[in-house]
Amino acid sequence: TIASAVEEQTATTNEIARNINQVAIGSSEIARNITNVADAAVSASASASN
Repeated sequence: TIASAVEEQTATTNEIARNINQVAIGSSEIARNITNVADAAVSASASASN
């Protein structure tokens, strides 16, 4: 029926939204890790220069 199709579509849309949120969280963690690696590289470079 139309009602069950709408219910299924709503559930699927909610699952997609949850997945997108998880991707966003993962992307933020990756960006933070890249920043940490870059900071460590700068520190190592500064130490090597001394």
